[in-house]
Amino acid sequence: MTAIQTARLELRPMVEEDLDALVELDGFEAVRGAIDPFSERIPGDPVARREYERRFLHPSGYLAAIERASGRFLGWLQLVADRDRAGGAGGGAHVGPTEVEIGYRLRPDAWGQGFASEGAAALLADALRRPDVTRVYAHALLSNGASIRVMQKIGMTYAAPWSYRGLPGAEYEARPGAGPHSAPAKRP
Repeated sequence: MTAIQTARLELRPMVEEDLDALVELDGFEAVRGAIDPFSERIPGDPVARREYERRFLHPSGYLAAIERASGRFLGWLQLVADRDRAGGAGGGAHVGPTEVEIGYRLRPDAWGQGFASEGAAALLADALRRPDVTRVYAHALLSNGASIRVMQKIGMTYAAPWSYRGLPGAEYEARPGAGPHSAPAKRP
């Protein structure tokens, strides 16, 4: 995936130089509580967390969210096709419809400023322009009202209940031609 610019963000593939910022991002207790409520996925130890974070550096679909005005790393957004998650990335053999997941993880000091909505709207618009994408979806726990508001704000609609290890959540979706999903995004 290539870089996308919005009014305030540059969304670009993550690089090795982002590793320290990723370790810091997932070191925030508020971030860990929102995305790893059972403390089983993200290592608490910074050295172990550094190895965990390496998985976000090179796969397609994970983009660093950089504040354009300051150059500051705010977190990351994802736009990952189900076929890529299943190991099909790079194989080129898959042709046909696909579903794509949007996700976002930002530093707590960037929360509540519209960055997640701005970045997710740009990724949603990008995904819905792709001829093979049949559906874009996202999940959030019901306890994460801010994440649900992001999905609603960018035009996604409630699709179904969802849960993570028994915790209640919701799945939201958007489909091509199913409503206004425009965002001021451009390729640099």
